[in-house]
Amino acid sequence: MKVFKNYIKIVNKHKIVIGLYFFIFFIVVLGAAQMAKKEGEQFEAIKPTIYFKNESNSRKASKIEEVLKEHTIFSKEVTDKTTEDELNYQTISAIVVIPKEFDNNNIVNIKITPKSGTGFIISQVIDNFLNKVNAYEKANFDEEKALELATQDIKKEVKIEYLKKQKKTDYGIQSYFNMLNYTIMSQVILVVTMIMASFYKKQIAARNNVSPLPKSRFIIELVFSHLVVSILIWASYIIVFACMWPEAIKLKATHMMVFNSFLFTVVITSLALFLSSVVKGENAILGVMNTISLGSSFLSGAFVPQEFINKTVLNISKIFPSYYYIRNNNLIAINYNNTEIFKNTVIMISFMLGFIVLTIIITSKKRKTN
Repeated sequence: MKVFKNYIKIVNKHKIVIGLYFFIFFIVVLGAAQMAKKEGEQFEAIKPTIYFKNESNSRKASKIEEVLKEHTIFSKEVTDKTTEDELNYQTISAIVVIPKEFDNNNIVNIKITPKSGTGFIISQVIDNFLNKVNAYEKANFDEEKALELATQDIKKEVKIEYLKKQKKTDYGIQSYFNMLNYTIMSQVILVVTMIMASFYKKQIAARNNVSPLPKSRFIIELVFSHLVVSILIWASYIIVFACMWPEAIKLKATHMMVFNSFLFTVVITSLALFLSSVVKGENAILGVMNTISLGSSFLSGAFVPQEFINKTVLNISKIFPSYYYIRNNNLIAINYNNTEIFKNTVIMISFMLGFIVLTIIITSKKRKTN
């Protein structure tokens, strides 16, 4: 394992630069982990703002108003003339009007914006309340008692359960693994390209060419060395994760995200090998590392969730393996049985094979010219 020993020696020579970057990225990912964990441990119900108008003098209408005040915020700035505009601009979630003829038909006029989740919830609250009142009245309760019981039912606290038996500490895991796109990519590209730049120096390259060690053995040991260092980088972040979310280690979704990040690390190692065959010089290496790692992270959704990113930007980001890595994390968090996960995994492996082929072609051409 002569190549591996020389590899470690070169790593040792660059230990200050590598250590400095590792410390910076470690602080970044630790901060991201703390924020993600905080998000996962906190839950706060959000009260949507609505425009409410009660034109009926009935007890039932007054009770609806009372119930809505518990679940929403009545806007005082919106007027009858501006309701439509405010709804279109989404400054309010719904327009709720109880008409004068409410006593006759029990119909509340509700208007919400298309695909409005909060607006739909408001509609559900009103329907739920009226259905409960109707049920109590059918059970021979008088109107006053029916309204009282229905109001009590609506005001009861809802017990929140996490989907798929997840616990509070499980939330934020997705954000953590998405953030690893930036840190792993940056560190692996930095280490691999920096060390390969040393191997490509004339004196070292000349010594390797006259060495009795077969070329195939040299390449295998070199690739093995890259993988060992890359996996150590990946493992360090998995250890951080295990310390931050010890209760999540047993979850199947966690296992899939860990494997997804491992595969991504191997893919980025192959990308780093390809870049090292093209880029020369430490300044160029740092520039390429920052451009690719930051660019792909911003475009692919490592910093901002993919659902908030413009579709055109997301389509552009598909040229990076980062998109498929982050997309898999998002799918695993929702439903780890989604068939698209396998498809994205195959695409990531294809990226890896493509980078390897390109690296072989470029290095073989360079040998012929030399």
